[in-house]
Amino acid sequence: MIPKDELRHLAVSIMDANTAAGDGRVNAGCQLLLSGLQRAQNAAAQGEPWAAELEEHYRRAIANYTGRSHEDDESADEPQPARRRSRR
Repeated sequence: MIPKDELRHLAVSIMDANTAAGDGRVNAGCQLLLSGLQRAQNAAAQGEPWAAELEEHYRRAIANYTGRSHEDDESADEPQPARRRSRR
């Protein structure tokens, strides 16, 4: 289970990132979320059992923030099928 203070940090990071984006500081908001991801990765490196779950939350937050689906991130190296153009 992720500690409450880590969940609080995640929630504040998401709110602050959205506020930054609303103020036109999109890159600053993304940096906040990336810093949180780094924090989770550091916790994983230290052997914290909850860190992988926290990393996943940050990855989803980043995907939502950037407008990409999380699945896009996971399959970025896989070849994508050609998309058909629609006729209008």
